[in-house]
Amino acid sequence: MKILAFIILALHFTSCNRQESFKFEEVACFNAEMPEFDGHVVTLLDNETGKPIKDTLIEKIPKTRNIFKPCRQYIYNAIYKDQSGSIISNSKVWMMATGKRWEWQPEKQDEVAIQFEISEGDIPEIKKRMVNKKFASLNRFRSQVTTGIIENVQEIWMHPFRSNQFIFTEVAAFPAVKFPLEVGKTWTSNISINEGWGEWENTTVNSNYKVVGRTKLNAGFKEFEDCWVIESKSTAPFGLSLHNFWFDEEYGFVKMEYMNYKGQTLLFELIEVIEK
Repeated sequence: MKILAFIILALHFTSCNRQESFKFEEVACFNAEMPEFDGHVVTLLDNETGKPIKDTLIEKIPKTRNIFKPCRQYIYNAIYKDQSGSIISNSKVWMMATGKRWEWQPEKQDEVAIQFEISEGDIPEIKKRMVNKKFASLNRFRSQVTTGIIENVQEIWMHPFRSNQFIFTEVAAFPAVKFPLEVGKTWTSNISINEGWGEWENTTVNSNYKVVGRTKLNAGFKEFEDCWVIESKSTAPFGLSLHNFWFDEEYGFVKMEYMNYKGQTLLFELIEVIEK
C-alpha cells in the first residue's frame, strides 16, 4: 500500500473582522485497493456452543469511489449568520478521503479527514451565538476530525460538517442522495441523538428529502452544468430545521444551505478541488 503524503498550500481568507493567512495541516492518504462491496457485518454463531465462528458481510452492495476519491481534496467556504443576517463567522473547511475504511463502520463507510479554520480569538463570541448552549459550554473547538462517508451504487451519504459552530447540522438532514435520482423522488431518514450533544441528547430527528429539479451552478472555480437540487425538512422536539443542497455527479455536494430552528443560517460552497 503506497502512502501519498501532501501539504496543502496556504489559503488566504477574510474573516468577519480581519484578513490573515491560514494553512491546513499535512494529512496522509492511501492509494489502497477499493473494496468490492459495501454492506453490513453479521456474526455467525456455533449452533452448539453459541460462540462466534466468523463475521460475514451481508447485502453486498457494489462499491464505488467516483466522488470521494482517495487523496482528492475539497475546500469549502462556510458562512454562518444570525437571525438578522449578520455574519457570525466566515471561514474555510477542508475535506479529503484518506483511502481507508472508517474504524466505526469499516464494512460500509470510508474515512474522511476534515479540518476547520479556527481563530481562537473568535471562539468566545461564536459560542455565545450557538443555539445549543449546553454543548457550547462543555465542548472545545477542534481543528481536525475524522468521520465516515458512504459511496456505492445505491447511495452517497456523508456526516455533515458538524464540529464547532457548525454543530446544528447534526439536527438537520444529512447530505445524501439515493439512486437513481429523478425529479420528484422522495425519501426519509431518522437519526437518534445520544449522549454528548447537550440540549439535543436522547432525541430523534426525522427528515424528509425531495429532488426538486436540476440547474446550473457557478462555484467560482467551475460552472456545474446540471446539478441536482434536493430540499429537506427535519423535525425534532425542539423545532424544524431546513437543508437544501446541490449535488453534482462528479464532485458531490457542491453547495449546502441550512436554516436552523432558531432562524440562523449556514452556507457551505465548494470553492476548490485539488486532485492528487
